[in-house]
Amino acid sequence: MDVQYRDKKLTQEERVKTIEEIDKLISQYAASIPIYHEEKMKSKEGNVPIKPLASLLETIYSTGEFIVMVIADCAVAQKFFLASSNDYDKRFARGKMKVILNEGFKKVYGFTSTRKNAKREPTIWEQISESYHLFPDSLKAKHDEIQASLEQYSKDAWWVHDRNIETHLDIDELHKSRQEEIIEGKVIMESMELINILLRIHDFITQLHGAYCETLIKQHIQPIV
Repeated sequence: MDVQYRDKKLTQEERVKTIEEIDKLISQYAASIPIYHEEKMKSKEGNVPIKPLASLLETIYSTGEFIVMVIADCAVAQKFFLASSNDYDKRFARGKMKVILNEGFKKVYGFTSTRKNAKREPTIWEQISESYHLFPDSLKAKHDEIQASLEQYSKDAWWVHDRNIETHLDIDELHKSRQEEIIEGKVIMESMELINILLRIHDFITQLHGAYCETLIKQHIQPIV
């Protein structure tokens, strides 16, 4: 992954400003998690106004819940990384951030090397795409744009080696990984790669939910004569 960064270490002003923005993001997205979860459970039970679209709504809400949780988790790891003055704390946070990045993208879209596995569970994007025929033309175009970006990202391994050694506690490899030079700007910019694509998907499902609401209004609210 080719990520542009400026210096090895952020200035104090940059650090404070970045942490402030991260705090805002955490508060905003963490507050959305229980709302998405509650609506997802209602949809799963079929407790929705337009019954044939219950499955689509469940996909929208489950996607939203996953995305905001991953964004919030990644932001917390970013904050811990930037706020830590202890060198080992930073190395630990960097490793856990890579696990979130790898697992997050794997569930959203997957990697070129693993997507051909017939036994795997459908990715989040595949579940969204199952309803492609229901999308208005404007959202079909946006869907195709996002998919092209996801396909490009899927060619990268997204730190699968780091994910494996962090998750399985391979001590020798973990020791080697933790010795890698810390470049603050690079770590933050790399993590923003995933957050940015997740934000695009979140914006897409928000618009998709808006299209559902428009359909609901057209079907159930009579025009005033």
